[in-house]
Amino acid sequence: MCQITAQLDIACSAFDSIFKEPSTSKWAICFDELELAPLWLQDRAFSEQRSSEEKYLIKLSTSPIPKTLGSTESRPKQDVRLICLWNYANRRGDGFDEELAKCYVQRKLGSEITPESLLGTSSLVLETEEDKSKYAHGSAEWGLFKSIASWDESFRTILEKAGVDPNDPFTDDPAIRDSILRKAKPVAVLRNAFMKPSLQGRVFLRSRKLGTIYYGREAVYRIADGNPRRLIGIMGDLCAKVPNGANRPRLSKNDQADVLTRASIHFDGYIHALPGGNTIFGRNNIDLSTLLKSIGDFYRKRLLGPEFPLDPLGSFQVDSHINEKVVELLRLGVYHGALVYVDPVPDTIETSLRGKRFRLSYMLSPRHKLPLTLYDPISLSKILSSSFRLRIQRVLPDLIQQRELGLTIESENETR
Repeated sequence: MCQITAQLDIACSAFDSIFKEPSTSKWAICFDELELAPLWLQDRAFSEQRSSEEKYLIKLSTSPIPKTLGSTESRPKQDVRLICLWNYANRRGDGFDEELAKCYVQRKLGSEITPESLLGTSSLVLETEEDKSKYAHGSAEWGLFKSIASWDESFRTILEKAGVDPNDPFTDDPAIRDSILRKAKPVAVLRNAFMKPSLQGRVFLRSRKLGTIYYGREAVYRIADGNPRRLIGIMGDLCAKVPNGANRPRLSKNDQADVLTRASIHFDGYIHALPGGNTIFGRNNIDLSTLLKSIGDFYRKRLLGPEFPLDPLGSFQVDSHINEKVVELLRLGVYHGALVYVDPVPDTIETSLRGKRFRLSYMLSPRHKLPLTLYDPISLSKILSSSFRLRIQRVLPDLIQQRELGLTIESENETR
């Protein structure tokens, strides 16, 4: 760091002299995407923060869970200030995304166009809307619940147990509205889009490949998952759908769903092609993309299964039974935004993934037919042990220690 500081002194002094900047001004130095740097460089950068000159503000931009903190651990609030920029636990509002999307849209389509006028609002994301009228007689939500209750016996039972008439799914009780109707809405939207009744009274998955529930500005922001480059890329593809010379354009739900689904598929392909994204277990090979698909399969089969899940699962914890090679694959997923660290401890830098809670990036939701909502966690070993995808690849015994867990592997029929 001393050599770097000496070189910075020369460069910054020359700049100050040429542009007549006050000598007391500070300079900010950013080590961006540090997680992609060699481990020795990461170790040195974290170790030498205390020795830097006061005239330099050092910013280390890295993964939410770096692999090293250096030999001399810097202490939050004393040596460093931690700023969490990723969208953990959906804690970040849409203010930044809205401003970025608005600037892009107006530059491409004209100053009178806004993201809301172009895209509309999302029925999938706005599950916590406080407006009571959204659940009133004749509302879209009321019609959705009534429709699903007519063919989904499990949802009909949930309403009846709560004292809500399935043929008139309305209640004046705010507790029931919050605990049943509002919680059920994202799952109801998902099941309505991807499930259908048969003439025999059974429920089947629709054959459609395009999920038209992925539309609206809120869905776009949620799928971009806090990444400005992803958002700009998606907005560019959406604007390209607008016909030349269109006056106050409004993209259809199908056009938006097509763009978001394609973005999700491309992101899945990007994850599949990551260098170092696979590892060898004896004669078998397992890659990060397959792990993520297995996790997505687990959630989808329960969201779109025989029983309506009022409290679905949608995140996981990396428990102690997971093989260390798998943990390193997951770390790569965190580095590249395929996995999101959900519950960071305030003012604490973590280096281990074990015991931590994660979710799939919402960028993968259209690809796997998943909601854009954070749900309860389950241990990763239980997810993997039930995976038909992993079982036929004969890698399960190497991924988790099944004997210690005492788990039974579900059959393919049981997980459908």
